[in-house]
Amino acid sequence: MVTRPAGRPRRSGLPPDDFAAGEVRQRAYATGRALALLLDRFASGWKVRLEGGDKRPLDEVLRAVLPAPAVARCEFAPLRLQDASGRARRDVGALTAKREALRRDFLARPGWKLELVAREGSPLFPQGFDPLNVERVGAREVLHTRYLKLGGGAGTIELINRHSLTEGAGEHPLFNGVRRLTVTGLVSEPAVAEAGGKTIITAENLKAEFSNAEVTRSGQTLLIHLK
Repeated sequence: MVTRPAGRPRRSGLPPDDFAAGEVRQRAYATGRALALLLDRFASGWKVRLEGGDKRPLDEVLRAVLPAPAVARCEFAPLRLQDASGRARRDVGALTAKREALRRDFLARPGWKLELVAREGSPLFPQGFDPLNVERVGAREVLHTRYLKLGGGAGTIELINRHSLTEGAGEHPLFNGVRRLTVTGLVSEPAVAEAGGKTIITAENLKAEFSNAEVTRSGQTLLIHLK
């Protein structure tokens, strides 16, 4: 565990009132650490077995070593399950409303807008993004609020400290590739230049370089189609 060599207290890090509905990664970090601490106590040598090829999830390893009465005491009573289910429905509703508002506010930002559309069958793929600063705002849409770099055979685009919205080309919103990227709130018109057979686009905290790109303007929207 990272906490051990760092000399940190051997606590789980679980908050007293659970995590917010969207804090999946933070929850995974804390619950994984909590399970590891329990295994240190009840199943010495579990790390050796894990490194030796034990593929079981940590919760299954823990269940296997605990006595049956202890496992039974960990089961939730029906009323607690009912309360948890009701809270989960409320949390999911609030999270859905929050994500809808984030998407709506992003698209309504004043200023210039840049839209990049990949060629059909040739999506762009993530070459870098900040997983702690993304929000899934649709089935195939992800709002990036800090860093993003997309690339492919046609070229790359990189954004730092700028919000952007990606639309996935497949079932997964990112890892099957990105078919469309939208950037809003640009104070000034992005600069477009041609050099060495490539189209270079620059704006505040944004730089792109593509070959076979068609650039058109409509009002305050710069549309880039990759051919």
